[in-house]
Amino acid sequence: MHAVARIALHPLIPNIQVSWVKMGRDGAAAALAAGANDLGGVLMDESISRAAGGLHGQAFDAADMRALAGGIGRPARQRTTLYGSVPETLPAMKE
Repeated sequence: MHAVARIALHPLIPNIQVSWVKMGRDGAAAALAAGANDLGGVLMDESISRAAGGLHGQAFDAADMRALAGGIGRPARQRTTLYGSVPETLPAMKE
């Protein structure tokens, strides 16, 4: 589904995000392997999904994201909200 969505929606929607908060780490890894190309963002003390009954953690830092992506052979890259490169004037992902 994710790979087909990227083909069908390109170039209007070039990035398909998977939510580790909704799917958990294993589900997010499976979606990335199946065609999604965005792991979402780093969250600290996630509460919205948990308040709605979500079961998948509340924190996922940059090191966790790199480990998840690397574990399935996918590169990890920090990007802006609009999928641009992060300017060098901004701090890099912290461990």
